[in-house]
Amino acid sequence: IPENKGSAVGFPTGLTAAITDVDITESDYILILDDDVKISDGFKKSLEEAERNYGKEPHIWSMVRTGRDQTFFSDSERTALSYHNSIAGFSLFDRFKPDRIHRVDDFSRPVFVPWAGILGQKKYLSKVELPSPNYFVYEDDSQFSLNVRKTGIQIVKSESVTLEETSSSWFENDSKKSGYGIFYSTPGFEGTGRFLYMVRNNVYLMKNNEFVSDVVKYIVNVFVFIIYGYIRYGFVRK
Repeated sequence: IPENKGSAVGFPTGLTAAITDVDITESDYILILDDDVKISDGFKKSLEEAERNYGKEPHIWSMVRTGRDQTFFSDSERTALSYHNSIAGFSLFDRFKPDRIHRVDDFSRPVFVPWAGILGQKKYLSKVELPSPNYFVYEDDSQFSLNVRKTGIQIVKSESVTLEETSSSWFENDSKKSGYGIFYSTPGFEGTGRFLYMVRNNVYLMKNNEFVSDVVKYIVNVFVFIIYGYIRYGFVRK
């Protein structure tokens, strides 16, 4: 790709190249990685064991990022319903009790996963519709996650199928820093521009995938999410 067209073009371009490669068979695995991660030692053995334990249900893997992914810190996880009328996962109405289900086995089945660490056989990945390039960046991976689910293919995580980071992202000089603080303390588009672009894409994602079931609740959530961030980290910091 001669110019930066964002992750919404970059990742699908690479995936399409692999899917259309005649030397890659339907049973071969395709792995999507970012430039700041690598597969963990013993990956092949861990994957083979996880595949045996999971069974034959159509699925792709989302590899656990060691040190950051908190999926297995709890024995329950959010359902798709818990994201209804939310903005970037936030809902004022379900703040203290989002819809969660307890895991019945050693595998997690998340609603949304990032591009990095997606791993699946060609016969499954080739069935999934790619996200619109209009996302550019932010939520294109979420759209891909939903498209996987729409095909009847499950997204699965195993605590033993992992990635390791090789470097930190642009915002990770303080891992405990609030997401709001990261955006508002970073000047120019790198800060507030990224934040508003993320909000814009999340609104598009929610509306176009029937996650908005109560317009009033949704508008309140968006309003509170944006205004709180501005007052706490934008206005007060000045």
